[in-house]
This record gives sequence, structure tokens and C-alpha cells, in this order.
Amino acid sequence: MSVRLIIIIVTLFVVSNVAILTTYGQDFHFSNLHENLFKLNPAVITQTEQLSMNLTYRNQWPGNSDFVTYDGGVFYTAENFKSTAGLYILNDNQGQGIINHTTLSLIYGYKTRMGKIYEISAGLQGAYNIYNANFSRLVYENMSSALLPADDNIQFFDFSAGIEIGINEQTWLGASVSHITNLSGSSGFFLQRKYNISYLGRYTPGTSFGRQQISIEPLAVASFQNNFSELLYGGRLRYEIIYGGLYLRQNIQFRFDALIILLGTSFKNSSFFYTYDINLSGADSRFTKLAAHEVTFLYKLEYKRESNKRRAIKCPKV
Repeated sequence: MSVRLIIIIVTLFVVSNVAILTTYGQDFHFSNLHENLFKLNPAVITQTEQLSMNLTYRNQWPGNSDFVTYDGGVFYTAENFKSTAGLYILNDNQGQGIINHTTLSLIYGYKTRMGKIYEISAGLQGAYNIYNANFSRLVYENMSSALLPADDNIQFFDFSAGIEIGINEQTWLGASVSHITNLSGSSGFFLQRKYNISYLGRYTPGTSFGRQQISIEPLAVASFQNNFSELLYGGRLRYEIIYGGLYLRQNIQFRFDALIILLGTSFKNSSFFYTYDINLSGADSRFTKLAAHEVTFLYKLEYKRESNKRRAIKCPKV
């Protein structure tokens, strides 16, 4: 049996329920959550203090290029209003167009300080989703199509919300819920609600090499959606412009899914990250043994801030 036929069968099995409008879907995941955590918790966009852009490309099984995700976002912070707003677009393509999911989102976050060391952020995301299932493009080796479901197009609005607490600009704790509406109009198709909790740190120990100190950035994220669970934990180190990190992804039954290797660089206003997922699930087929590739590009455009310093008033000469 060819690899392509296996992929087609798996895809058809997963999405055939869409055609009869009873799907209980699960979200796809990203590996570099340090830079993509806002996709789980909209409150995270308040961490940026500039006009910024985020682009991500993910290829789940690069040997066949049948599971590819592209997305991008632009975010702007208005410091006077303690607010951040963003536009986010995602396209997930499965089976070379057999399944196509497009999302257009508006994200808003508000951050305020509580005391000297605490900050609290709240975020809301509204998204318009389009699912296209083009089952008529499936081709079997025996050319039989009698059992093929009809093509389908589902469109619906979706909302997510989250909060995040920052402590001394070193620790961030977050919680969020995705797919609050859980509806798609009269079609009956919906995604199960997804609950996320996260921990993010950014610490600079006393040791240093030369004049540049090492920054340690641990991360842990737990997601729960219906009977599906995902835990991702690990961290990365930064030295000058170089990043390196390791993460593990598993479920709550300690069944390991992947070991994730991260490499990155940051210079001036741009950052570039690459992650490589090594399969640990034990799945024994040609295409599941292939590792996933994910590339993230960030760009931050600095703007001139108004100075908060009080100017001295000169005394008149006598």
C-alpha cells in the first residue's frame, strides 16, 4: 500500500464525520510555543510593547507535504490605553487541498499593573472559520468512489478568552479557554472546548561569559480538549544572539509523542526560530516516522515613546 493511499485513508477516516455534521474536532498544535503561545491564550499578546509581526510555517510530515500550516499575525500596542490589538490569519492544508481550514481572527488584550511586581492581562479573540472538505478529489487505486462522502463547506464564528499574571517581569502564569461558542450555526459541526494553562519564565542567573549573560527561559503548557490531552514542557537558553532549547510533548498518561529541538537567532529587530520534532510515539509506518519541521519569523518595529521624565524648571535670574 502506497504512502499516499495510507494518508488518504487516514484523512478520510478523520474527516468523514464532517460530512455527516457530527464531528468532535481537535486542534492542531505548534511546537515553538514560546513564540506562539498567543494562539492558545489571547492575553499573551500584551507582552509585546511594539508594533510586531509573527509568521509561522509548519510541515507535519515533510516527506509527503500533505499536512502544511501557514499563519501570520500583526500586533500593535497603544501604551496610553494599556491595550494591544492584533490581526491573525491561519491556513491549514491537509491532503494537498482535500481538507482546507482558514481562520481570520481579531485579538484584543488589556494589561494593567497591580502593585509593584504584579501585572494582569486579559485577552479576547474572535475568529471566522471556513472548513472546506473536497472529497471528490480522492482517488483510490481501484478507482472506486461509491462510498465517497459529498464535498462540504462549513463556516462559523468562534471565540476564545484568557488571562495572564506577570510577576516581576520574570514569571508569567496563564489560563485560557478556546471555542467558547462551540457552534457553527445550524450545521451541527463544532469543536470541543479546549482548556489551557501555561507557565513561562525568563531568568538571568549571576554567571556570565564575558560581558553577555545567559538567559534561561523555561516553559510548560497543558491543554485539555474532550478526551485529548497534551503536555509540552522544557526550555531554551539564550546567549548573545543564539537560542537553543529542548522540549518534550506527551499526554497525561505519560505517552510521549515527540522530542522537540529548537534553534534560533535574534538580531536587531528580527528573530528566526526553527524546531525539529523527533517522533517518540512508536507509530510504525513510513510517514509517521518522519519528523515535523516548524519555522517562526518575528519582526518588531520600534517606535519613539514619549518620555515620562519630568523636565527641570529653570529658576529665573534675579
